[in-house]
Amino acid sequence: MASMNRSKAIMTYRLRFFILVSIPLFLLVFFSPAVRSDSTPTVDESSNDIMKSSGPVELKGDKVSFNNKENKFEAEGNVVVSRGNTRIFADAMQFYRQEKVAIAEGNIIVENVKGTISGDKMTYNLESQTGNFTNARVSMDPYYGKGTIISKVGPEKMNIQDGYLTTCDHDKPHFRLQAANITVEPGKQAQARGMKMFVGPVPIMYLPRYTQSLVDRRPRYSLTPGYSKDFGFYVLQAWRYDFNEKVNGVFHADLYDRKGAGVGGDLNYKTIGYGEGAVRTYYINEYDIGTKHIWEKGDVKATYRERYKAEWFHHWNVNDKTSATWQYYKLSDADFLKDYMKRENRNDPSPSTYFVLTRLLTYGTLGLTVQNRVNRFNTEVERLPELSYNLSNQALGSSGFFFKNTSSFVNLVKKFASPSSVNLETRRLDTQNELSYPMKIAFFELKPYVGAEHTYYSRAINPEDFNSVRGQFKTGADLSTKFFKVYDVHRKFLGAEINRLRHIIAPSIAYLYAHEPTIESSKLDQFDTIDALERSHRISLSLENKLQTKRDGKPVDLARLILETPFLLKEDPGNGGFGDVITKLELSPADWLRFSSDADYDAQAEHIKTINYDIYLNDSKNGKWYLNLGERYSRDVDNQFTTELGYVINPIWRFKIYQQFDINSGTNKEQQYALIRDLHEWEMEMNFNHTRGDGSRFLLIFRLKAFPDLAVDASTGFNKRKAGNRAR
Repeated sequence: MASMNRSKAIMTYRLRFFILVSIPLFLLVFFSPAVRSDSTPTVDESSNDIMKSSGPVELKGDKVSFNNKENKFEAEGNVVVSRGNTRIFADAMQFYRQEKVAIAEGNIIVENVKGTISGDKMTYNLESQTGNFTNARVSMDPYYGKGTIISKVGPEKMNIQDGYLTTCDHDKPHFRLQAANITVEPGKQAQARGMKMFVGPVPIMYLPRYTQSLVDRRPRYSLTPGYSKDFGFYVLQAWRYDFNEKVNGVFHADLYDRKGAGVGGDLNYKTIGYGEGAVRTYYINEYDIGTKHIWEKGDVKATYRERYKAEWFHHWNVNDKTSATWQYYKLSDADFLKDYMKRENRNDPSPSTYFVLTRLLTYGTLGLTVQNRVNRFNTEVERLPELSYNLSNQALGSSGFFFKNTSSFVNLVKKFASPSSVNLETRRLDTQNELSYPMKIAFFELKPYVGAEHTYYSRAINPEDFNSVRGQFKTGADLSTKFFKVYDVHRKFLGAEINRLRHIIAPSIAYLYAHEPTIESSKLDQFDTIDALERSHRISLSLENKLQTKRDGKPVDLARLILETPFLLKEDPGNGGFGDVITKLELSPADWLRFSSDADYDAQAEHIKTINYDIYLNDSKNGKWYLNLGERYSRDVDNQFTTELGYVINPIWRFKIYQQFDINSGTNKEQQYALIRDLHEWEMEMNFNHTRGDGSRFLLIFRLKAFPDLAVDASTGFNKRKAGNRAR
């Protein structure tokens, strides 16, 4: 019986694999728009109308004459008609001055802010912006169309008769949407009935009604096959949909060799008067077949485990002074994001559920926050609720004094991760007040201040501290200035132009004395930084050096160095003397070279705690190669050296190599090799990745060249600075 159930499960699994993978493959070919060709004329982007015309008409040509009887101009040879932001090119033209109608033939091109129309013959009214073009083509970045007749029926509308719409700029496009009549609103959308989808000469789909957005730069369908240690072979698929201008989203249908099928939906919406938001879900009934692959036999009974995520985010600007934001985030378990959405996990491994209401007052800002734990496997602080008020520096009449206040009242509950049932609770009222007197003495800016913070706690660690008020007195002063000198230097350095140099030095000193709090932090439950106040007595020193030049009339930073360190006085709980010395350095001497680094030096222990640096080199002239080098050193953690090399072999092939090397252990932590093939409308990346401890994976990635909004990017990047959607 178990054997029959297992066979049935395998058959069902194979059927799902065929449906989810085999059928959608051809969609990748169509829903991958192309890069606009370099031959498209460059036009002004300042207007939204493709054929907007205004003002006087200017006519030029090799031979121009005027027919008084018919009140028309006749022009031959290199004819150009200009009116407003519309230009018409032709071999020969008749222009009726009164009607503002142009009749032309031979190499006709009409160009404007949103694209071009070209054809063999043309009749066009520059006043009403209507007309007909015979055997015509239209280009609207990144879309292209062709028809036996293209009719302009208004400033914002045209019809393509017996033609097609595509995103391939070839004369014979790889794919096209063809219909008897296609209505196009440039910069908005295209609509057609009885649309046929062609790949090459082969019709593959019939659509009774079709609407295509001409604004969106994302693919309708994306496919990413791959292999990993945990999932085995897998395929990630995404279908984009647009209900209308206010509702759109993505449907995910993924298949994992060792886990089963996962589905999800992302919905983005905009309301009229109530803000906008997004709903994102994903669900998989994880299927453990007890073997390494689905086609292998095994005696272990298959097991299932439901795993999911549900997220709802909404933001509403109620009016110009009030806004509301809320997020609901539910996960099935603590490892879901780490297993299925690694990039999202890196950004925020423990997303919270909250509601925030903000109101801008005449003086200050009022806020209401409610935060509730939804995922019991997380340790989280609940705020049920928190009411806050923030008054930024407010001048007290003409006295020269400024007052600042931050106050909050909150009911706090700290819940520890399940299965723990321990909760920490308190009601806390906190207020911070500061009085300052900023002044300018010669070329120095000085701001002395005095302040205090008082906090009421309904509960503390010891019952004798219940319903107590903690207080702390603070005072200090900030002193800063700026010096600069300009050097009349004009030369080339490392291939870059230097047009005068300006050296800026900006030193600053900040003095702070914070008295011992009346209740030590060790006697309070710790919910956030307010509960961790300690005595402090220090002087913070900072020095910024900057070297600038001018290029194209704008200042450019060639070098920037920042040094920061505190000096702990004897009343400070530290050991006294200098604390950590922080340095930040950025060098950008040329387009092909950039360097950045930051370091933390422990002056007390006399050793470097952390140091990071990045060197970016590239072939800025031809764009053939780039090389990035970096090191991440942490005394208490590890020392990693990373490299990334990219090289363009020829116009259709390039490769990328990424390595992360652990200097302490002498082993490679991660290696990635990518070979990318240009497929005209898109590019295909064959990606092999090996991560120590996680095994190897192979990905076949299809990425659109011309569309930055494309979200499928499963590659590893130098310094992990990659943007995109989901990566397994």
